[in-house]
Amino acid sequence: MVLGPAAYWGGRDESDEIASLRERIGVVGDLIRDTTQTRFRVVLTPEQMAIAETERLISRLDDVSVPVDALVVNRFFQNDHQCPCDRCQRDAKRHTRRLQEIGNRFDVPARVVPEFETEVQGLDTLSELGPYLLSESYDRKHTQSP
Repeated sequence: MVLGPAAYWGGRDESDEIASLRERIGVVGDLIRDTTQTRFRVVLTPEQMAIAETERLISRLDDVSVPVDALVVNRFFQNDHQCPCDRCQRDAKRHTRRLQEIGNRFDVPARVVPEFETEVQGLDTLSELGPYLLSESYDRKHTQSP
């Protein structure tokens, strides 16, 4: 009995379907390991648990020869408006410490995406997000201590 997406292929016997699936998985595996065609980036938040999970993920990816070319530190809070409240002061300090920890723990560049005032949805906010993900100078600027 075949379950999942393979159940809908039909027309061939089960061993042909399995061989076809293995072949496609092999092609995808080759593609994600080919640094000329694919960039693999791990997205994390500047929080202790996310950093630990990222370390485990990168180790597992390394075990199967999938190179990670960068980290994306998402929702980094900088307190740009210099809010004096305890929460903003605390979060800005914590995120700065975590960003330094990320820089010390990982051997790949970290691209920093600030926390936006609204959720990133639609073309307008996606176009704001793009430069943070693509700019090489942004990498170097933010992997140093902020």
